[in-house]
Amino acid sequence: MHTNFMKYTLLAFLFLLRLPVFAQSDKEGSIRDITKITLLNPGFAYEKAIGQFQSVYLQAFINASATRTDFFGETERKYYLDPAFTAQYRYYYNYTKRQEKKLRTSNNNLNYVSGLIQTFFSKIPIEDLEYTPEKRRAVNFAGAAWGIQRNYPKRFCLDLGLGLGVLFTKTTYNEFFSAEKKTINQVMPYPYLQLNIGFWLNKQQE
Repeated sequence: MHTNFMKYTLLAFLFLLRLPVFAQSDKEGSIRDITKITLLNPGFAYEKAIGQFQSVYLQAFINASATRTDFFGETERKYYLDPAFTAQYRYYYNYTKRQEKKLRTSNNNLNYVSGLIQTFFSKIPIEDLEYTPEKRRAVNFAGAAWGIQRNYPKRFCLDLGLGLGVLFTKTTYNEFFSAEKKTINQVMPYPYLQLNIGFWLNKQQE
């Protein structure tokens, strides 16, 4: 069941990626390539324009996450800092409205919809703390999101994405009582929330 669910989710994701390609806008203006250093989710991001209002966004960063366990009145928290990578296809849709309101559109100061995949390598448990992996493994997310990007004149940048998708991974763990090693596939619906702040590095553009 999990395998089919993941397969159909990935097929739907690839289908969504292709839809905006057939919906090119004839509005004036366009987006540009943007390079960033991100501080919240520390890392490096590069956005490559592939059409008038379309881009591919790539980011390598450190993902922060945590777990909390309540056991006989005591709370245990564990924190994880893991290497991560995301790839997104973005379609910016509100250029005309921002122009009409005399709001900045340069440096991709626009709203977007996107299809995305994200992977981080972690020992964090998924779904159930009983399944604690013995070593780092790839935890993957595939989904769709809505977002806003603002690259301000003084180089401060903000990028917020909200969406929904599927989280999936393969976890190898030792059973608590028998210490027997087992491997399971884990698949679950999962919300997407990503807030990046940092600085963009390109030349100024009016």
